[in-house]
Amino acid sequence: MTDLRVVHVIGGGDTGGAMAHVLPMVAALGRAGCDAHLLCLGGGGLAEAAATMGLPVETLAMASPWDVRVLRSLCARLDRFPWDVIHTHGMRANLPVRVLSPALRRRPCLFTTVHSDLASDYASGAKLGVYRRLDRATLGLVDQVVFVSFDLRRKADTKATGRHRPIVVPSGLPVAPRTVRGDVLDGDRTALSHLVWRGDPPAADRPRLGTVARLVPVKDLELFIDVVRRVKEQVSDLRAAVVGDGPESAALQRYAEEVGVVETLTWSGEVRPGSEAVAEFDLFLLTSQAEGVPVSVLEAMAAGLPVVATKVGGLPEVVVDGVTGFLVSREQSREALVDALAERVTRLVGDPESLAAMGHAGARRVEQEFSVDVVAGRLLTAYERCVAGRHRVNALAVS
Repeated sequence: MTDLRVVHVIGGGDTGGAMAHVLPMVAALGRAGCDAHLLCLGGGGLAEAAATMGLPVETLAMASPWDVRVLRSLCARLDRFPWDVIHTHGMRANLPVRVLSPALRRRPCLFTTVHSDLASDYASGAKLGVYRRLDRATLGLVDQVVFVSFDLRRKADTKATGRHRPIVVPSGLPVAPRTVRGDVLDGDRTALSHLVWRGDPPAADRPRLGTVARLVPVKDLELFIDVVRRVKEQVSDLRAAVVGDGPESAALQRYAEEVGVVETLTWSGEVRPGSEAVAEFDLFLLTSQAEGVPVSVLEAMAAGLPVVATKVGGLPEVVVDGVTGFLVSREQSREALVDALAERVTRLVGDPESLAAMGHAGARRVEQEFSVDVVAGRLLTAYERCVAGRHRVNALAVS
């Protein structure tokens, strides 16, 4: 069954990991034979990126997550076409689609992907409580809950009450064979230098440490800054960059000035696509407090970079400790955590052979396990199973 009609519904302003997950997935489903579309609630970076990629995308006006005026136009769009599957991402899309689903003339299979723990998405306790109650109250309308990592599924098993057993489908990358730096990417390494390094790219022989992240508390970029400071004590010519933007930008830059790494650390702002920006680095460092399966890490590995990261969420499902990089437990004092991360970064910077070997191992792992066409095949299997079951139910009802 390869002619399924599928629509993914998501907030059009999402530009984080959900965007990096959804857009390649919709494209891959199209290549697999699905009639796959994207419906964005509100405009913004995701909707614009989808249009640039040439994906079938439509945007509905939605001023805020609580803009009920979208319900009428959303219902009309979902009823206009005989969808086999409606797949939602994020609370902005989850709630209105679930509320409307019983009223649709043709009941499609309803899928929801959980990209992160709600507690890491909402700093406000009151807002978090409201969203959690609404999520639990409407999950019974969902046929299939999809998690991007086994870690997220374990944490949510008692709450995920879709009609079918929850499944795990991680993010996937549009990976071509042999894209490791040293094979292909060396020739393109300076393509985004003027953006990543703000017009001042370091010399080719200077070690380059970087991360790609939203500048929000859960990413713990103060820890990134502390590690840069500690590594700088051993690697005097280190250059580092943070690619991304967010509400903590000004505070983090002030902190970098306080600890004395202003000359070492560049704040690149938003640079797209991140998958090309990471080719500017020799080593990728992620300091998050919580994660699903971060697409930035997959992009770094696909580009041939070893990854040093905190051992949280779904990261152990991607980074093989000692093979494609290093994972460090957060279950220790802050000072010890800084020391452990800095030691591993310094070790790799000083060992070019291990740096290259881990980079190649990571690229092979992404190609074999996290290619978007591979993971889209898993999702397509779940779609077909659900739709076949729905058809059987409908046939029994008619008879």
